[in-house]
Amino acid sequence: MLIDLMRTPDTVERDRFERLGPDGRDALAALAHQHRCAPYLAYALDRRGDVDMPDSLRVIRDRSVFQALKIGRECVQIHEMFVDAGIAHVFLKGVPLAFRDYPASWMRPMRDIDVLIEPERLHDAYALLHDKGGSLDRFAHVPPDIVEDGKHLPPIHSPNRILPVELHYRMISPKVSLPSTVLQSIEQDVWEARNVVHVGKAELPVPRTELLLAHLIVHGMLDHELNNGPLFITDIVQFMRSNQLDRAKWDRVVERFHLRPAVELAASILPPNERSGLGVKAPARGMLDDEMVRALMFQPARFRSQIKVLASLSDEAVADRALLVWSKIFASRTALKGQWLVEGNEPGKEPRNTAVFWLWYLSVKIRQFFRTRTAGEELALQSLRGFRAKLTHHSREN
Repeated sequence: MLIDLMRTPDTVERDRFERLGPDGRDALAALAHQHRCAPYLAYALDRRGDVDMPDSLRVIRDRSVFQALKIGRECVQIHEMFVDAGIAHVFLKGVPLAFRDYPASWMRPMRDIDVLIEPERLHDAYALLHDKGGSLDRFAHVPPDIVEDGKHLPPIHSPNRILPVELHYRMISPKVSLPSTVLQSIEQDVWEARNVVHVGKAELPVPRTELLLAHLIVHGMLDHELNNGPLFITDIVQFMRSNQLDRAKWDRVVERFHLRPAVELAASILPPNERSGLGVKAPARGMLDDEMVRALMFQPARFRSQIKVLASLSDEAVADRALLVWSKIFASRTALKGQWLVEGNEPGKEPRNTAVFWLWYLSVKIRQFFRTRTAGEELALQSLRGFRAKLTHHSREN
């Protein structure tokens, strides 16, 4: 039901809510909160006016209003800091969506602020923001280095410690299935032309319309493979409703960056009246069935990375499988420390001896990958394999 409410809230029959009962409606609100779409759900239900909104959803809505005000202040302060320092920057995804595309900024939660920084000033920007906000405890052990397969430095606090900030040296993860030349072209285009979003009197730089939409689709479909939940649907829908997309420019972006398969699959989960805006005809509906979409969007958060690895082990060639296993088992000490914290251990209490530490890490990985998976995890794994197969199939067709 949650996906239907994110897709077309006005078409969900009232009887479906009534059959849920009070406990079921509370569970729906909890699921929406877990996947960052509770504020929009509150807005959608309030606008309908024919169903009882759970009290828990009202509380989330009210808190979201104040949080959005605080986030807006943080974004303006970050922008002013970088302008004063002469550091070119672009706010990504959440900022333009929340402060321009949704009917109100509180409807689109942000768990961090993503900012793309000009490459030559990346560490200047990090030092400036670090001095103001400081490190996050769970990432304090990670050095602020550019990683070959990464896209941003370790998250740090916003100036007033409201939420984390990720300073990006790449707009898109190099792990996605796009040629490196395409990724470089996208980066170059971002710096050549930008739009602005108004937050108060400040004008925050953001990617131009076609590039931001391309980024949303690449991030949701190719990088996260729909595991960011139903917020992906409302993001695309609100973006399309808020912006006048130049179809000729959009078509050129899609073809130039090899995005046609991802765009067609993304369109298949949108409301029918929204697909034409992406340049996709009606028959695209059904390319991703609802069961697959649900399994990918609601997969257990704790095991998402493991599900991705297991899917990759069945997809890749033998040599690539070996490299993948090697990278996961023979990880850096920084990665070992990260796993130590994920397992709930006390920071600074990890084994000093590298061999002992690695044996502990290996035991964790063996336990993770050879445990009995739940039915939900197994369905997510099979759905991810099917999703990748559909992408590959449509890539060949295009």
